[in-house]
Amino acid sequence: MAKGLSIKALPVRLPTARRTVVIVVLKKRMLSSIAQLFIAGVLPGLLLALLFSGYIVTWALFNREKIPVIAEHTTLLQKIHASRYLIPVVLLIETNYAPAIWLQMSIYLPFTLISSLLLLQPVKGAVVGFQWALRMHGFDENAPPEIAPG
Repeated sequence: MAKGLSIKALPVRLPTARRTVVIVVLKKRMLSSIAQLFIAGVLPGLLLALLFSGYIVTWALFNREKIPVIAEHTTLLQKIHASRYLIPVVLLIETNYAPAIWLQMSIYLPFTLISSLLLLQPVKGAVVGFQWALRMHGFDENAPPEIAPG
């Protein structure tokens, strides 16, 4: 890195979007690429999350009698419905605290990946159902032979 330039020297209260712009501008003066900066920010968070998860799994395997018993079974929909109270907290943290980019990426990337995978099948089913309802893309029995399926 060039002398005197450091990502850690960025103001803490600078909003996220402006920090990103500042990082891209500083990148032009540094000897590292944007990808290297991204990896340097995300990799420690992912490694820390992996270490915490590994510790919890190891502890649970060796201390099975200390694992709490689930009192009632909750479905995924109930958990999502109960998490609606977290949205204001997340917005407050994002607007007032302005966490570091690596912290945001270590939270938002796994959340985006998991939610995308969980929503893939329902959204695909909704799209196919919508196409069927409008008789689109092969669902029309009266379609001309040149565009009929098969």
